[in-house]
Amino acid sequence: MSRDLVDLSPGQLYKLADLIHRQEVEKLKELNFQSFVEQQKYLNDAKDARDKVYRILESTKNMMAQTKDEKDTTKQDIAKDVYEYCTKGIGLSLQLFRSYNTRLTYLDKLKSHSDDLIKQLKWLNPATQQKEAQRLALEAGMYKKATLEYAKKFQHFFPNQFSKWLKENKVKFEDLVQRNVAKLGFKGPFRNLNDVQKLQVYENIIAEAGLGNSVVTYSFEALGKIGVAFLVFTAAAMVWNIYTAEDKLQAAVRDSVNVLTAVVSLEVRCLT
Repeated sequence: MSRDLVDLSPGQLYKLADLIHRQEVEKLKELNFQSFVEQQKYLNDAKDARDKVYRILESTKNMMAQTKDEKDTTKQDIAKDVYEYCTKGIGLSLQLFRSYNTRLTYLDKLKSHSDDLIKQLKWLNPATQQKEAQRLALEAGMYKKATLEYAKKFQHFFPNQFSKWLKENKVKFEDLVQRNVAKLGFKGPFRNLNDVQKLQVYENIIAEAGLGNSVVTYSFEALGKIGVAFLVFTAAAMVWNIYTAEDKLQAAVRDSVNVLTAVVSLEVRCLT
């Protein structure tokens, strides 16, 4: 079943990040840790994920205020794309990533890229750096578009024949990835590829699963130096979602039946 991603304001994103953090702290009672150190790492990581949301929102707010004061329409247009890219990315992470580890890694890469974009924009002089202004506008616009597209794919993907085929044929995740490395004509193991090549491999799997071709522009001008790691992680999470979809579907069916049988006091003996 698809889940519609709610378009949230910065204030709502602050509140949602805080709510999720409080829920994760509360969940501590249900978790078993091997040591106190492990428990503290969980708490620190959960807090760090929340704080990264706060920092990204604060930095983009300051960016918007600065470009407004400068009254340069070129910089204002770029700032708007950076702002939408970051807020949509935060919304995706808070609404679709249930694992705090996944969310933390995603937000960490988003923050690294947003910091880089904001720094570039701060020192940009469109009057004397027309080429750089065009390149930065291309990068910011492409990441905004890619984030919106990934959000749609995460929302509306439902286990299909591709996911079913992977499970029925017991295809290992590593084999799925390496097969697509060969399809694209890349040499060697996946881990030795550069980030752009890794992104292309993941995007090829996403397209094979019937989710459409990539909207990413595979050029240095569009990808930049920092942001490609963010796209690689996002695409990898999408591929993992596709790969595990059939297992999640079966688990959901089992959970549904278990709830139903508990309600009507029936015993189901043949669940698989």
